[in-house]
Amino acid sequence: MAGALGYDIDLSTIGNMRASIEKDSTSHLVVLDSQGFIVSSFMKDMDGKNMNPETSGKEEGVEDFISDTARFNSEFKWVADIYNGAAETSQSLKLDNEEYTGEWGFLK
Repeated sequence: MAGALGYDIDLSTIGNMRASIEKDSTSHLVVLDSQGFIVSSFMKDMDGKNMNPETSGKEEGVEDFISDTARFNSEFKWVADIYNGAAETSQSLKLDNEEYTGEWGFLK
């Protein structure tokens, strides 16, 4: 017999946990799924968008984080690098004229 064990987490629960962590810190969080789609984000109306240039256009109905393909590929290549095993764990990012320094990690 073969099988798999797993569990479901309601997406609103993830969003509530993210907001709770942000409330008690100066951090802003973005939670991505295994493909690079935004599960929960501090950025308004970004949940469900694609942040990984390598998965652009591969899932019907999923929009890219930035619609300008060249800019998206250039500015967010680091997201694809994360999924390809990059060793660097920090990244600078500019969104809406705000500078951010981000760190990333995997939950296992």
